Amino acid sequence: MFHEAGELIQAFRHNTGKQLPSHLSQMMSRIALQNKDMDLAIETARIIADEDPANPSHQLWLGNLLNQTGQYDAARLALERAIDLDPADGTAREALLINRLRSGNRQEVAEFLEEIERHVPDPESTGVQARRYQHRRLRARG
Repeated sequence: MFHEAGELIQAFRHNTGKQLPSHLSQMMSRIALQNKDMDLAIETARIIADEDPANPSHQLWLGNLLNQTGQYDAARLALERAIDLDPADGTAREALLINRLRSGNRQEVAEFLEEIERHVPDPESTGVQARRYQHRRLRARG
């Protein structure tokens, strides 16, 4: 099924000379990944990222594909763009951490973990504060 869909999308591109809309291009990239055609998956992901450079999810998708193929420098650039576009995206930060771990530079990993601590709020501290607030409200009522 994935193979036939990929062939249809490629035939459209070949016969019309047009790029697909980004949602169909992303589907093509995913289909290529399912078919283990990483070259096509990355090529299509690059097209999507270039067509809509302000969309962090397209940058994240491209970065993840590049990470999977060992293209760590290119992946890092895409992932850093995704974080620049959406600084609160923990998924992009996690992917960039994986990138830095795979590239083998321990110093960069340590520095990045420190950066994450500075930029990503601790969910536990927020939860603790919320519970304290609830507790104070209950005491004030009763």
